[in-house]
Amino acid sequence: MLNLNKHHRRIIDDLSTVIKDAAFNPDYWQVFADRFCELIPGAKVLFLANDRQARCDMPLINSGFENHSIKDFAEHYGAINSWTPFNLALPLMTPRRTEDYLPSSSFRNTEFYTDFLRHLSDSDAGTAIKLNADRERSAEFAVHYAVRHNEHINLVVEPVMRTLAPAMQQALSMLRIRMADGKAASRANIVEAILDPTFILSSKGRVLAANRAARELAGDATLVRIAAGDRLQFLSPQTAAAVAEQLAKLMRGQLLPVGHETIQTRHAEALYSIAAHPMVPSARAGFDLLASPEPCFLLIIRTLLALEASASELLRETFGLTAAEARLAMGLSKGASLSATAAQLGITYQTGRSQLKAVFAKLGVHRQSELVAALHPLIRSL
Repeated sequence: MLNLNKHHRRIIDDLSTVIKDAAFNPDYWQVFADRFCELIPGAKVLFLANDRQARCDMPLINSGFENHSIKDFAEHYGAINSWTPFNLALPLMTPRRTEDYLPSSSFRNTEFYTDFLRHLSDSDAGTAIKLNADRERSAEFAVHYAVRHNEHINLVVEPVMRTLAPAMQQALSMLRIRMADGKAASRANIVEAILDPTFILSSKGRVLAANRAARELAGDATLVRIAAGDRLQFLSPQTAAAVAEQLAKLMRGQLLPVGHETIQTRHAEALYSIAAHPMVPSARAGFDLLASPEPCFLLIIRTLLALEASASELLRETFGLTAAEARLAMGLSKGASLSATAAQLGITYQTGRSQLKAVFAKLGVHRQSELVAALHPLIRSL
């Protein structure tokens, strides 16, 4: 249990408000970085993408650093960053201090230190946290400071970072939502800007707003419909129960890890993905929402069958699979057995085994469970 004092809570409350804005507009991550540095003097902020294959760090957003320093890092020093092994080994959602694992004094004879880090003002130590991770890349939030202030600053940075991390992770997951024209929507028109069927639901399941795609989906009444009292009703009892459980968790303040915020369901020969995101009052739209002070949720439904062709193509491009091997891998990624997948694809079990051996070799795995684990982050990112 974290021991938070009044100072910690004041910082957390201030930054939490900005995180809620960042869920709907990525520009607010820069506001978050700037505000973090204002609230914790001596801190400098970097959002990084860690590329496992290239083994380099790429700056995304920063505050407190000079622009030319970040430019130099992006163009050269990020590729020889002595902290890269530390960054790649970061556990998910757990802050780590560089001084505890890879202090700057241990690489003072390197080019990264002598030509770059040594010339940065008060930036030779840091605390970092990995907020999400896919197969090839992870997102890292790092706070840098002077090594001589390591203990003093980290007394504030680490508890603040630990407390805010779940909300930051949830807000970052909103970047996966497909927006019209590929642009972030303002909070006032968030529902209409989302391409997939999207509802705003009250905590009791009442539909407060819906975009055109959602209204058409409800009108078809194949997966959902709007029942009496404007309640959203899923026609499958199992799906209805799963969505109700997810909303109940969000009501209790349980933030769902990125990649686990979705429910998959089959209905009428189609595969759907359903994701719920908590909303803040100022993110709602329309005068009909003014009388609804209760918490609301953004419920987004995607048809996944249309994505399977894209997923198959991605597997072919990424791993060099043939079309037949990609189809087999897609079937196995859903948890089906080899015999069941072969039957579904209309091939013999022996043909399936031969294709599976080729898939294993190309992905560098040896078991079906390893194959599923390797494919899941890639397919999930679509």
